[in-house]
Amino acid sequence: MTLLSRPARWLGGRILGSMGVEEDAAARTIWKLVRPHWLLVTLAILASAAAAAFEGSTMALFALALEALFGAADVSFGAAFGAVGAVADRVLGGLEPRQMFMALVSLAVGTTIARGGLQFGGATASAYLQTEVFKDVWNRIFGRIMSMKYAQVSQYKAGDLNQYVWDAHVVYQLLAQINRVIGNLLVMGVYLAVLLWLSLTMTLMALPILVLLTISVNGLVRRVRQSAEDFVPARVEMGSQSLEFLSGLRLVRLFAREQYAKDRMAGAVDEAMLHTRRRTIWLASVPPVMQSVSVIGIAGLVLLGYFVLADLGQAALPRLLTFLFVVYRLLPLVGSLNQQRASFNDLFPLIRRVSTMLNAGEEESPVDDQGTRFSGLRKGIEFHEVSLRYVDGEQPAVSNLSFTVPRGRMIALVGESGAGKSTVADLLLRLYDPTSGHILVDGVDLRGLNLPDWRGHCGVVSQDTFVFNVSIRENILFGRLDASDSEIVAAARAAHAHDFIEEMSDGYETIVGDRGYRLSGGERQRIAIARAILRDPDLLVLDEATSDLDSKSERLIQHALHELRAERTVLAIAHRLSTVVLADEILVLHDGHIVERGTHRELLALKGRYHHFWQLQSQTGELDQAANLTSVGSAIDA
Repeated sequence: MTLLSRPARWLGGRILGSMGVEEDAAARTIWKLVRPHWLLVTLAILASAAAAAFEGSTMALFALALEALFGAADVSFGAAFGAVGAVADRVLGGLEPRQMFMALVSLAVGTTIARGGLQFGGATASAYLQTEVFKDVWNRIFGRIMSMKYAQVSQYKAGDLNQYVWDAHVVYQLLAQINRVIGNLLVMGVYLAVLLWLSLTMTLMALPILVLLTISVNGLVRRVRQSAEDFVPARVEMGSQSLEFLSGLRLVRLFAREQYAKDRMAGAVDEAMLHTRRRTIWLASVPPVMQSVSVIGIAGLVLLGYFVLADLGQAALPRLLTFLFVVYRLLPLVGSLNQQRASFNDLFPLIRRVSTMLNAGEEESPVDDQGTRFSGLRKGIEFHEVSLRYVDGEQPAVSNLSFTVPRGRMIALVGESGAGKSTVADLLLRLYDPTSGHILVDGVDLRGLNLPDWRGHCGVVSQDTFVFNVSIRENILFGRLDASDSEIVAAARAAHAHDFIEEMSDGYETIVGDRGYRLSGGERQRIAIARAILRDPDLLVLDEATSDLDSKSERLIQHALHELRAERTVLAIAHRLSTVVLADEILVLHDGHIVERGTHRELLALKGRYHHFWQLQSQTGELDQAANLTSVGSAIDA
């Protein structure tokens, strides 16, 4: 592999350079993707080289056949094919001209068939190469998104991330273009060798025409590149908006914003199509320019051939005809090469975009998977002067937080929206790392723990519960993939979900629909609780788990949560204070700081912010169930 890698990379660099593409990070990325498949690359190149050699041999055989037919004095295979030709001279040297003509035409047919077989072999190797690299790129982009630090990946729109994954097909297209370029270059090289053999003088005269064909489209290639640069962001924006409106279709309908969505989408489509038209027009301008220059070139060569070879009389006619035929086959290849130059420059902005995703973005550190193994919470969790800024220069989301979550206790966070409650949960789950300070788990810095181990012992139930568009069984199974059916049913029973699941058309195999539209909010919550119960977590994070639910659903979920948090450590985030009256300690947050702490009774007696929140919710009737919920917890404990 080492012996092949440098020449192959050099060849790749020269091909990209000839296409007008500089060897930048994107080009290096393509090379890294192709390098593991060096055997397929070698087979494809060797097959293409052999096919090109047979193509040239066919042209030479036809030239010799014409010479034999026109009665040339001697037909020398050795001069055309070297040592192999010398053997042919000894075998065929005694044939009459007509017999020689028939033999050479037969050989030409044989080389053509062999060339076709080699082309098929090269195409097969290239197809395997393209699909293998496409698969690698798709998996790497998706894997990169899955493994990037949440703080970074959360900055992207969902539509942008989806578009990055689908952009993997561009690498497939690029490799197909490279395969065609390599094949064309090899055949062009053989054709030039045949032309030099037929007539050095005419070949030297033809070279300026070939150079003219190449430089005639340089300006068009630059235009194609610029139009592609403009097209890419417009296409990404179109795809991103489409995905967002489709994902939020329920909201669009509820707010009667169908026309607004149509107008926004129409504007994005208009912008993308404007750049698409320009890109298509510039690409379409390359073939007619090449065809015009090619016809002029062929006409010029006919005239040159007449003047250069006219003095040789009839003997020169076979070579002149063969020369013109080879040139006729060569010029379209030059045109195709220029078309591929334009296509390369059209694809490369997308290739650079793919390269950016593959090379940019900080992945979760390998130490996250290799840190201290975590087998369960023994003492508790301590936040020690923890602060977090999402963006440098902005106000911290939380600042200098210090508190303890003892094992087996329930700690609640309350406060206004934006106070930093969910940020604390995100820090505890290591979606973000503190800007300063430390989070200690049994005395070990959370950043030093094996991350899969830690998250494997955490369970989360949030207000905005996400369910996949699969069966109820699969949604619950997501908590622990190796669980048995009996364990899934037991988890559903514990979450008070079994009864409503059994009443559904297909029971546990019922498909819940996109974002669980076939389920009510309370049912989705109970599915999420069943998922958490199946996980059997040491640490349970309840993020507004009963917010916005009706009284019956809240009561059922309170039952399930109270059973779930038995023997577990709980961090509860709540806006509705009725859900935290049983907490061992309540922390009141304001602007990212802890401003009050204590039990429910202690905070009411303090008559501070918590007391104010309690009074507000009492006036609106939100706390009518508080006593009932407290009695529920007491009854369950009993």
